Amino acid sequence: MTGWSIGRGASARTAEERSSAADARELYDQLGRVIAPLFFQSQEGWSEIMRQTIAFNASFFNTHRMVQQYAANAYM
Repeated sequence: MTGWSIGRGASARTAEERSSAADARELYDQLGRVIAPLFFQSQEGWSEIMRQTIAFNASFFNTHRMVQQYAANAYM
């Protein structure tokens, strides 16, 4: 698992579901039903998900990749 998703993906969503209000409702629902209970009931389980998420995403979301992408898009 790499964190928690919000929504069903852009292609499967209606115009109403793409609104900020709908995103906020989904976020608060996910926080209340899944994330907060896991944090308070099993901090080790929550920490494991956070470690996996950081390990998986850090390979893409980093400064080196960002600078390379910026230079390629802005100057080439």
